[in-house]
Amino acid sequence: MHLLSRFEIVADRILAKYRQVKSLWHKHKADQPDNDIYRPPTVQYLLANRDTWKISSDGDTSLSSLYRMYECFVLDNITELRNEIEYFFNTWQWPVASIPDPKDPSPARYAVLAVLLRFVVRAFNYKISFGIPRDAPGVVGTDKEWDELRSRPKKYEQLPKWAKKARPLKRRLVIPKLDGSVPPTEKDACKKLLDMNIYAWSFTYLFM
Repeated sequence: MHLLSRFEIVADRILAKYRQVKSLWHKHKADQPDNDIYRPPTVQYLLANRDTWKISSDGDTSLSSLYRMYECFVLDNITELRNEIEYFFNTWQWPVASIPDPKDPSPARYAVLAVLLRFVVRAFNYKISFGIPRDAPGVVGTDKEWDELRSRPKKYEQLPKWAKKARPLKRRLVIPKLDGSVPPTEKDACKKLLDMNIYAWSFTYLFM
């Protein structure tokens, strides 16, 4: 493994841990609605400016976090996307089902937001299935502590109603990788994305 690759792995872990600690700072802060939602650029704009665009969505609400996921996904920044999903998981005051409807005027952006939540729910419930609740402490050291966590009733996440009702795009949206590659056939494309008429590769979204 190259030194740069090792550095990147360590940096990603430090960033993930920082976000976990940051969520603990807001431990008693419930999610607040975005009165003035900042919406990042359209899918096509981000695709055309991948080399220069920096993630712009700010704020500490569930919807702000979801918009950051949208930017990461379209920019093909999968490491940062997974870190954002983990940050959301650790901010346990944000039930996925309670994420407000963004009512985004862009059909493509709205479809991406809705479909990303399917991956979020899958990632969350995968971790919860191992007995790790969203409000678990950042450090669990002893077997007794692990046993206590695993003994708790498992509270699985669900999609918000608006995401369940989101319809597939009328016109197919193609999102290539940074190198410009796209799945050669529909069998190679991500099925969850195809369900929303979004043509792209599968990506890594699970975390531990």
